[in-house]
Amino acid sequence: MKLIIATIQPEKLDAVQAALQQAGSPVVHTGEVLDLREQSTGMYRGVEYRAARAKLRLEVLVENDVAVEDTIQAISAAASLGEIEQRRNGNIFVMPVERWVPIRSRERRLMQAVPA
Repeated sequence: MKLIIATIQPEKLDAVQAALQQAGSPVVHTGEVLDLREQSTGMYRGVEYRAARAKLRLEVLVENDVAVEDTIQAISAAASLGEIEQRRNGNIFVMPVERWVPIRSRERRLMQAVPA
């Protein structure tokens, strides 16, 4: 099992979700994160400020290496802003998942099969 974590621009969420549905990898979790590397600056009442840009974090759990590659391709294609856009498109990280522990039952399960 692999966990794919992607950070994308918020306006690309619908396109990425549609691409993931077509690839057979539904999004498990989404959440808002702040990208501190990409900050906007400005002046407000004579004081300079910096504000981090909001992005979305998607977490997708996949079963095998073929599904990992399909999911990465789907996210990359749908989340791209193009060559002209100056903002960062986002990042994709792939990590192994060793076990899964449901909070309610606290039953520890090794990740050889996806739970129903």
